[in-house]
Amino acid sequence: MNRITVQLKRLSTHRLAAAFCAWFGLTVIALAHGAWLGTGVIDLTPATRTEIKARVLAGEPAVQNGDIIQVFSSFPTIVDGTLDGPGGYATMYVPEGTEVVGAFMTDAAGNELPARPAQATTGSGVSKGWGPKGQQAFDVSANGWNPESNTACLVAGFTVTTEDCNAGLAYIYGDTGIFYSSRSDTQLFANGSLVADLTNGYLVNPTNGTPWTTVGGSGTARVHNKWDAVQINAFGSGGTIDANGFSTSEETSITGGRGATPFRAGSPVAGPDSGSDWDRYGTTGPWQRIQYPGSCKADDPLIVGQEGPAVSAGSVYPETNNADVNSEFVCTDASATGFSLNGSDATQLPAATNAVRFAFGGIAQGEVYYASLRLRITDVDSLSPINAEGHGGDSAEGGAAGNDNPWRYWVAGSSVYAIPSGDDLAVGISISEVNGTTYTGGDIPPSATVRYRVGYANTSLSAMTNAVLSVTLPSQTTGTSNFEVISGEDILLVSDPSGGTFSFNTMANLEGLGSGVIEFDAKLSAAGGETVTADTALSSDQGGPATGSVSVAVSPSPTEEMPGCSGTRTPIVDWANDAPLTVGATTAFTNHGISGTVSTTDISTGLRTASIGTTNTLYPGIGGNPMLTARYVELRSTFATPLNGIYVYIADLNQNESATVYGLLDGVRVSPSMADGTGSFPMTRVANNDGSVTGERQNALGSGASRAVTVGFSQPIDTLVIEHTPLQFSAPGLSPSGSMEVSDILTCLDYSDAPSVLGDGLHNLRDSDDILLGSINSGDLAPGNAPNADSDDDDGVSIPPLTQGLTSTLTATVTGTSGYLQGWIDYNGNDVFESGTAEQIILDLQDDGTGSDQFANDGQIDIEIVVPGDAVLDQTFARFRWSSVQTLSPTGFAPDGEIEDYAVTIAAAPIVDRGDAPASYGDPQHIIADAGVAGTYLGAISPDPEAVSQASADATGDDLDGNDDEDGVAMPQLYVGATGEISVTVNEVTAGLGPIAYLQAWIDFDADGTFDEVDMIASNLQDGSAGDKDGLVNGVIVFDVNVPASATQLPTFARFRWSTTSGVVQLALDGEVEDYSLTLSGDSPPIVCDAGLYLIASGDSTLKRLNFSATPTGYALNLQDIGASGENLEGSWGYNELDGYIYGVPDGSSRLWRVDGAGAFTRMPDPTGGVEKGKTGGDVLPNGIMVYQSDRDVFQLLDITVPTASVNGGELLTSDEIRTEDFAYNEQDGFLYGIDENTGQVFKFSANGGSASVGTEQVTFFGPATYTGTYGAAWFDENGLFYVYDDATNNVYLVDTTTGISQRIATSSDEEGGGNDGASCRGPSVIPFGSVAGNIYVDQDGSDVKDGAEINLGGGVSVSIYDDRGTPNDLSDDNFIRTVETLADGTYTIGNLSGGSTYRIEVDEADTDLPAGSTIGTSNPLVSVSVVPNATTQDQNFGFDPGESDLSITKVAYKANTSTVITEATAGDLIDWVISVNNSGPGSPSNVTVIEKLPDGFEYLSDDAPATGDYFDPSTGVWFVDEILSGAVETLTIQVRVLETGTHINEVEIIRSSLPDSDSDVEVGSKTDDLSDGIADDDEDSYEITLKTGGPTLSGRVFNDNGTGGGTAHDGEFNGAESGAPASTLSILNDSGDTIAQPKIAADGTWSYALDGSYTGPLTLTVTPETGWMPVSENKSGLPTLVDASVYDGTYTFTPTAATDYADLDFGVIEEPRLTEDQTANIAAGQVVNLTHEYFATTTGDVTFIYGDNSQTPANGYSAGIFLDPDCDGTPDTALTGAIAVVDGDQICLVSRISAGAGVGPGGSFVYDLEARTALVNTPLSTVAINTDRITSGAGAGLISLRKTVRNETENTPESTANSGGVGDVLAYRIYVENVSPSAATDVIIFDRTPAYTSLSEPVSTPVSLGSSISCSLTVPAINVAGYAGPLRWDCAGSYPPSAAGFVAFKVQIDP
Repeated sequence: MNRITVQLKRLSTHRLAAAFCAWFGLTVIALAHGAWLGTGVIDLTPATRTEIKARVLAGEPAVQNGDIIQVFSSFPTIVDGTLDGPGGYATMYVPEGTEVVGAFMTDAAGNELPARPAQATTGSGVSKGWGPKGQQAFDVSANGWNPESNTACLVAGFTVTTEDCNAGLAYIYGDTGIFYSSRSDTQLFANGSLVADLTNGYLVNPTNGTPWTTVGGSGTARVHNKWDAVQINAFGSGGTIDANGFSTSEETSITGGRGATPFRAGSPVAGPDSGSDWDRYGTTGPWQRIQYPGSCKADDPLIVGQEGPAVSAGSVYPETNNADVNSEFVCTDASATGFSLNGSDATQLPAATNAVRFAFGGIAQGEVYYASLRLRITDVDSLSPINAEGHGGDSAEGGAAGNDNPWRYWVAGSSVYAIPSGDDLAVGISISEVNGTTYTGGDIPPSATVRYRVGYANTSLSAMTNAVLSVTLPSQTTGTSNFEVISGEDILLVSDPSGGTFSFNTMANLEGLGSGVIEFDAKLSAAGGETVTADTALSSDQGGPATGSVSVAVSPSPTEEMPGCSGTRTPIVDWANDAPLTVGATTAFTNHGISGTVSTTDISTGLRTASIGTTNTLYPGIGGNPMLTARYVELRSTFATPLNGIYVYIADLNQNESATVYGLLDGVRVSPSMADGTGSFPMTRVANNDGSVTGERQNALGSGASRAVTVGFSQPIDTLVIEHTPLQFSAPGLSPSGSMEVSDILTCLDYSDAPSVLGDGLHNLRDSDDILLGSINSGDLAPGNAPNADSDDDDGVSIPPLTQGLTSTLTATVTGTSGYLQGWIDYNGNDVFESGTAEQIILDLQDDGTGSDQFANDGQIDIEIVVPGDAVLDQTFARFRWSSVQTLSPTGFAPDGEIEDYAVTIAAAPIVDRGDAPASYGDPQHIIADAGVAGTYLGAISPDPEAVSQASADATGDDLDGNDDEDGVAMPQLYVGATGEISVTVNEVTAGLGPIAYLQAWIDFDADGTFDEVDMIASNLQDGSAGDKDGLVNGVIVFDVNVPASATQLPTFARFRWSTTSGVVQLALDGEVEDYSLTLSGDSPPIVCDAGLYLIASGDSTLKRLNFSATPTGYALNLQDIGASGENLEGSWGYNELDGYIYGVPDGSSRLWRVDGAGAFTRMPDPTGGVEKGKTGGDVLPNGIMVYQSDRDVFQLLDITVPTASVNGGELLTSDEIRTEDFAYNEQDGFLYGIDENTGQVFKFSANGGSASVGTEQVTFFGPATYTGTYGAAWFDENGLFYVYDDATNNVYLVDTTTGISQRIATSSDEEGGGNDGASCRGPSVIPFGSVAGNIYVDQDGSDVKDGAEINLGGGVSVSIYDDRGTPNDLSDDNFIRTVETLADGTYTIGNLSGGSTYRIEVDEADTDLPAGSTIGTSNPLVSVSVVPNATTQDQNFGFDPGESDLSITKVAYKANTSTVITEATAGDLIDWVISVNNSGPGSPSNVTVIEKLPDGFEYLSDDAPATGDYFDPSTGVWFVDEILSGAVETLTIQVRVLETGTHINEVEIIRSSLPDSDSDVEVGSKTDDLSDGIADDDEDSYEITLKTGGPTLSGRVFNDNGTGGGTAHDGEFNGAESGAPASTLSILNDSGDTIAQPKIAADGTWSYALDGSYTGPLTLTVTPETGWMPVSENKSGLPTLVDASVYDGTYTFTPTAATDYADLDFGVIEEPRLTEDQTANIAAGQVVNLTHEYFATTTGDVTFIYGDNSQTPANGYSAGIFLDPDCDGTPDTALTGAIAVVDGDQICLVSRISAGAGVGPGGSFVYDLEARTALVNTPLSTVAINTDRITSGAGAGLISLRKTVRNETENTPESTANSGGVGDVLAYRIYVENVSPSAATDVIIFDRTPAYTSLSEPVSTPVSLGSSISCSLTVPAINVAGYAGPLRWDCAGSYPPSAAGFVAFKVQIDP
């Protein structure tokens, strides 16, 4: 493929003139000062246009995938009231189907120019401070300015709210250069148009409207991307802000449309590499910098560090005051910062790039700026127009100028395309074939048929009108034929011209870059020596003509290429049967359905007589025996049907003879190709002027096959003529007369291969034909030769399994747009393909996108068939024929194309249930395996079988058949634009496996007679799944339906399908389908009364629904906005059960408002009777009486039973004043409940049934005074459960109405937006609660397990439950929930428990209702008790023992990992302390606790206690043994290292037990005789280790041998700045392999060990580095009997000599080089993705990067390359070709560049290892660090976006993308995960690591839910504990739907 590589050149004079005229015509008088860039022209560069023309002249498409074109746009400066401005900007939008490979600023001649600072060429700039308009005060409300950090403002002394913290104007304009954006909000928006102009885009109202009129705009100004519109709204608008469908904050003015912007904000190129990096959202903007000369970062190089906010009119912090306000600019050179793009066309901007922004710098009057893009075409079929627009800002000169940010002036000065002219037209003509064979250049033979190829194009970007393409044919033309449109518009004439000049049909509109190619045949009469010339021309209304010409000489050389045949060369004339008997005779023949005649004519002269006969000579490779012998005759074979690919072999031309051959088609001569026969001497071959070709010998040598020619026709002929004559071109000499030998006349055929009884079909097939079925073309030996129709490689039709009565879709793969497809299936098995019946399944289908064919010209035809219900069940056959001939019959001959037969077997029709909606909705079917048997079906009645479609006009066809089984859905009334709720009754056979069936449902919202994808209301919904609102596997699925506002109000239909077959299929394997008619109401919809709670919240009073969902760790909560009032109506709201609407009275008013289910707010008629004004709390009682607070102790009653005539209902007077934000009515007891802000407690008082008070209502305040926040909303559900919403934390609490104690059940992921009030219809519980239950019993056998013989104690025993907050071993942070008492039978149950918590349950051992002397024997408390929603956690039992225990404890020291008891040890030895607790008493105590505090002479290493339950805490020495059964022994092993100093006496004691002990008292310490009986107490023990000294000493060092600081790496010598490696472990092993010591390694790496003087035998020393390190060297000398397999493995053995010290036993280790991180990505075919990796060197070596293990689907579908990224910006710079030398501290950034080939489709994947292989110098060692990258492709793949935030939890800082802290601070990180693609994501894996110098402060919460259908579990580290540092990984199971968002989190502590 050719590549277009061009440079920008000077525009032609006429094009420049047109450009400036176009701009000048749009200019109007300006009214205010400022400078901006106006509308210019967009055009191709001249070099690009030249290249396109060259392609067209060569007959190629104008542009194709892979081509590079360069476009530019000009932008003239417009000034008003000034001479210059600080900022000129232009935006070029990246067209669809392209990627950007270059971006430049140029002059008019196309020469590249650098960017400039924000200072005009006049020298004028703007203020560094806030400028002449003074300091701004910004809107910092919830919808105003809320930046991610205000640290810099605080440092500079501004207020906490940052409302007065301004940016300096010079910093707003200061970032210059070229930038790109891939963020979605910079995508072109033109109201659906592909071209941006002055009439489309987003509406904006900058406060200076002058620029809009100067660029030609009228009415409201426009911009063409959302980001610009939002910035204008925030920084440039002060009055009207037009609604564009944005959020409230996005349509809020922050600045009032004047002056400076907030600090760090306001730049038109805000992004990560900009000095002014924030946008309106208070976070980093979308514009990424491209490396470009002259670029500036808005940063003053003279001010150290980053500048702060403006502190005066002319200065910024920390600069001293600068009075200049109009002449400043700030610029730190940024030329080498950003994406490296322009070095090579091999580098392109990221695939998602949608806009490139040029920040030219300062501009001045009279200047024109040029922006240019180089674009690579990636998808020519989706190529969209190029759009560009200019922008600007304030002025930069004059005493009163430079006041404002650019957004006050920002509009879209949309550029226009250059005016096209005739120079932009391109046309060319070339030759593609001669005589049916490919033309490769050179002369053509006489009287040839030439195929011309005419290409044309409009090389401008603007359309041309009335374009006419004409052709002047060669003068030798005798006729034309076979016109074909290869590409472009169909402009062919109705009839073929015969010669001269002709014009194709006029093209009314030839689009910019529009092109086309047409081919046709011209029959020529040109003789040898002549020249043939054809001309073409293209003209339009805009100019022309452009012309093209092609000439070729004619010479007497025939073409040699024979027609190819991958079918079967078959004799059409077989001389064994068809040879004429005599000269002059005519013989008729019929072979394979093709008939004709063969005749001979005597053409002899003189004594040379004519003859005819046959001979059995057979030449290898030539078909036919015998051959025909002929002498001096004309042999004429005539075919009744024209044939292509005729082939014949003529041999034995060895005497005085020549053979002349030609063909005829309708009487016109057709020239053949002629070549020397295989093995023949060279022959004389001449193309004659009459179109014939002659072959004869050159000399007298040879005969037979050595004097032979082959002849072939690549065009159809109906007559073949072979003349045998004397030599024509050589002297006859003395040669006698001879005869030529002629093979059978062959042609290429494709046969049918089904049995011949069905009739045979055949197609004339030629390899170069373009009408084919499938990809393989191979012929059969003969027709009908395979009983299973499998002798041919038929691959053109995909046939799915066929079943009686069911619909199936066949897919035919075809080549050739002119073909027609026919198809038959012998359904009745009678061995006849019956046309005109159901057996003819296809008639004249084309690949044209009509009917069931989905896409035109895509090479596939889809055929939907319905198999007859009585189709034969035996094997039968299908036949398919593809040809240019229409209406072919099943048998017979076709002149082109292909025929394919298939054996098919049809399955028996199943018993099915069918839908009964009208037929247009299709005929869904569900197989009924056993009718009437309970299984998988809808409703109470199982489906009845239906043999035929039940379609009916009103969806009652299945209801009226005597068995109305349509009972699964009770269709509710649904409302247009509102949410409704549907309940579906389902049945399924789960076999204990849980839900296995799926619900699919549709409503035809637009009543178009089909169930479209947008009509689907349930997809794969299962009973009890996340989408089932009741959350229960209960045979009822409840779900919401969002009815579109555009839905029809005419009668329409719904369909419900239930089956174990998931997805949408025509035939489901089981289940039922039910159809319903319904009519959607246009009335105001009521509120859906379900488990949802509602808020009326935020400043514009938005109705929000609280949506709770269960997760693996609790409950998730999000707030769903339903509708907003547009004004603040915060007040008293409640749900009216009488009509289903929410009503409220706003704070400070007595007006009544209503909210419906669509969120529409309606003001109702004002109440009558003089009601009081409301406050912020209220509710509506079930009888329609509203209660709202009007004063602290007065509550107004309002009767809204008739809302349009509400009336004063009196007042409720309370005994105490109440200060509350909201309250709610409890239907269970008739009381009103809420949170009192005065006392911080729960309050309640009687609602008095909604009647006015007689006296006062007694207020009760109860519960803990812990409610210190603001609780804006309160609700009750139907079960009397009370919920409140904490405005500050967004927590929802469940409050006990008896105790007043709360439990958090969920935290909203969304802010409620300020003041709010709650409303609830008191429906089902909002979350599925669980419960716990158990027994209080007598544990007679002390087994700690309740068995059937053990009895319960009585009632009244208190059991308390606590939320343990996820820390079961820490009781101090537990939240008490409630206490219950056992029932009379000794059982207890605690309900309404959240599944999101774990619990501590504790029985009161001192409860007076327990029998006297009762002693607990089982665990008390029970910890880590979990609750399952909608279930009861049983057997939470407490057993009381009948007797006492007898506990004793022993402690023994063993040599580590052995059973050898020791009493003495050497420093460094490892020993195991084994503590055993024995219970020899009858009772089984619980809460047994041992204190085992290790003395300071031992270093703790490990223990074998579990992490929870019977845990051991080495910091406190507490071993919590808990219960010990009678006769049982509990042991604990603690491994320690013996230290050289400290105490070596270890004491242990039992300090707690639930049962009394028979011979000791655990409450008495070890210093006292427990029972004063003089007997040693057995609940304590002591053990002393005697420290041995004086033996021979082993010593050395373990160090980091990486050569840092001038040392030599890996040499075993401690040198340079190398450091110790104290985290390593040095083990000393005896000759049995037992570890006898692990000496402690000091910080400098030194160690020593005193060996037992009595030790004999070998010692092994081995070093084990910490994780991620490796041994690399050893240093030792003079060791006796040394055994050292490798000096690099960190281990060796020697036998020490008695009483001998050994020093300098050194080991070198290194940290292994690291490679981060594993990456994932999703790309489509033809796309490229760059995956970044970082390599960190830790030592000296040479690193090589390679690809390791990989797998691809499809094979070879992807390509990959590794590139260096020196500036670590994620952009590949240079390809990596070899090893790189590294030393400790080096960092190498890499990019793995992956390309997906065109053949990669949905389901494609590429998984590979990227390996960093580091060869360590001075060693044979190497390390391998591996990252695994995963690439997926296809529409079914999702694309995940990650965002990470951090907050300092210790300092309580806000969540942001950056933070700070000190040693010991806890930092809380969140990784937000969002699916930003339109497809679900699966196999989500999240990678991170703990930051440097931190470790986990607590275990990571796992698993966590990212939504309703995906759960993420922490898989790295394997042991999730506090103190861990290193990589983190979450593996997520499930499917992540589009737009879903959630987060994973972890906390770390900053280490010292």
